[in-house]
Amino acid sequence: MGAGYLATGHYCRIEKSPDIKLFEIKKGFDKSKDQSYVLWKLSQNQISNFKTPLGTFSKNDVMKKARKFFKFLEKKSESQDICFVPGNNYHLFLKSKLKNIKKGNIINTEGKVIGTHKGYPFYTIGQRKGLGISYKKPLYVKEIIPERNIIVTGEKKDILQKSMEVKDVNFIAGSPPANKFKAMVKIRYNFKEAPAQIKIINRDKAEVIFDAPQEAITPGQSAVFYIDDTLMGGGIIIRS
Repeated sequence: MGAGYLATGHYCRIEKSPDIKLFEIKKGFDKSKDQSYVLWKLSQNQISNFKTPLGTFSKNDVMKKARKFFKFLEKKSESQDICFVPGNNYHLFLKSKLKNIKKGNIINTEGKVIGTHKGYPFYTIGQRKGLGISYKKPLYVKEIIPERNIIVTGEKKDILQKSMEVKDVNFIAGSPPANKFKAMVKIRYNFKEAPAQIKIINRDKAEVIFDAPQEAITPGQSAVFYIDDTLMGGGIIIRS
């Protein structure tokens, strides 16, 4: 488009390291709103042309400044969840896009049918509420099997796993810091980072072994690696 830079509204910082002379993505100062997680796929060439002006501000600071210049924002609430979905009703949104959503069986870890789901796209790994099943202990979605239209549920202990494999691995610096290294790993946006060891399998894949079992590791989600405040890279979870 002929522009010198692209400015984005992400709460993160892009800085050039004085030591390694490469660009780095760092967490925003407002840790509660940090959005570095979503930028793990970017390359040095891309981030060299990025500006992230909100990275050194808190969300409250930004809202105050914005409302000072744009009065209509004074009555506008902060967007939540999937902000582009009308009424925040993602069930209706999915129904409008997926025409053959069907009910199916909910089974336990032993394969016994214990209930009926409304359509597997409406559920996520680790989900507890909305299953509509009365059981002696809380049940969670352990696995979703689309080809069989089945949802597998289990108790809390059943959704804890200590390792996973990721594909499409990318490192912001262009290569990993080592073939085996320690990092803090985030397996979804609103997830507390956990310490783990990352082992590089090949250029495309890596194995992540957590210090302690993690809850609801979900294939298809991004797993992102941090060392201190720096986003090292990430990959797509393919199995756990």
